[in-house]
Amino acid sequence: MNSVNTLGGSPDTLQFDLSRNIDATRGRMSVGDHARHAAPPPRCMPTPPVYRKVNPADQPILFLALTSPTLPLWTLDEYGETLMAQRISMVSGVAQVLV
Repeated sequence: MNSVNTLGGSPDTLQFDLSRNIDATRGRMSVGDHARHAAPPPRCMPTPPVYRKVNPADQPILFLALTSPTLPLWTLDEYGETLMAQRISMVSGVAQVLV
């Protein structure tokens, strides 16, 4: 388990043995030889946690740059976040989209 705490986020990375069924581990925490369901997130969290199943050794296969001579940067960012990233993430085989 690896965790890096930053302002606004705390990504945790869990690595499992290759023989482990990763789909069966979601929502469970290992305690010694016993497993129990993870506690619900605290009520003070502004959004629920996000789970992603990715291989950290995978390399990006697509980089896009958005530019515009007339639109402000925040408009391009919103377009990338709300339209492009959501549509790309729905493509079969796409594990993660970062903007």
